[in-house]
Amino acid sequence: MSTSARRRGHGAPLFAGIVAVVVVVVLIVGFQLGWFETAPSTEPESPPEETTPTVVVSEPSSGSYRQISAGAFHTCGLTSVGTVVCWGSDREGQSTPPAGSFRAISAGAWHTCALGGDRRVTCWGDDQYEQARFPSMTVIQVEAGGTHTCGLTPGHLATCWGRDMHGATQPHEAEYTQLTAGHDHTCGITEQGFVMCWGRDDHGQCSPPPGTFVQIDAGGGYPGGHTCGVKDDGRIACWGFNPVDLSATTKSEFQQVAAGRLHSCGLRTDGTVTCWGWDEYAGPDPPADETFQQIAAGDYHTCGLRTDGKVRCWGSDERGQVSPP
Repeated sequence: MSTSARRRGHGAPLFAGIVAVVVVVVLIVGFQLGWFETAPSTEPESPPEETTPTVVVSEPSSGSYRQISAGAFHTCGLTSVGTVVCWGSDREGQSTPPAGSFRAISAGAWHTCALGGDRRVTCWGDDQYEQARFPSMTVIQVEAGGTHTCGLTPGHLATCWGRDMHGATQPHEAEYTQLTAGHDHTCGITEQGFVMCWGRDDHGQCSPPPGTFVQIDAGGGYPGGHTCGVKDDGRIACWGFNPVDLSATTKSEFQQVAAGRLHSCGLRTDGTVTCWGWDEYAGPDPPADETFQQIAAGDYHTCGLRTDGKVRCWGSDERGQVSPP
């Protein structure tokens, strides 16, 4: 064998070893950064691109509700007697609530949670990352996110469980008055009124502006992610993924904000609703001449709880998420 042949023979394993190391490093970094992130296999994250879904405005619900919450492609309502009713996608069982009476609900991307009168949490739907397995404790608020869930303890501390992508289940040590869970990030309002966030921050969704807030909401969907909040002077501020205009009006007239995937809506102090952002699916024009007491935004739809207890929804209705019973 020639000297050059021997060199080639020794060089090939060395080259293969270098390639193997590079592949391993790419895989490790990729999983840490979420490059290979997937949603539950049975539920696509966005409507099929081959067709343009019909954007509709629903008729008022037949039943009366006292709270609503919107997931990616489903919506749930807490009735006046405390039972839960859901509509829309049910591929992960997120729209099949258990029997019982509850005091609050929170719809995540593919799972839903409810807070009972004993301050225990019941969750149903996707449990791929154990986001629907509530730990043995009591909480005063529950927030269902993309693949994780968080609760606010009676001592006003945040506790989270489920998928820990980007640290979404690792809250900062502080005392909070409200929590909100997005796809891969979570935010809370401290007792001093400041916002603290943890988790994915590739678009700045975990980097809130200065100031004090009275209410916040984290948008869902991936890729992307944004958060909005109502400041103590009634103005709305949004931060994070902004491919379209997700910034809010500077008028001091809001009592609540709801963040969807690529749109947001604000509830004014007079009960009317205004929306902004991507309207291809979400249909950001809410019903006119109606007043609401609460709003909730999903990936491509929005729902409002009217002052008479009826629910109206608008946006994409591909899976029935805009058709309350």
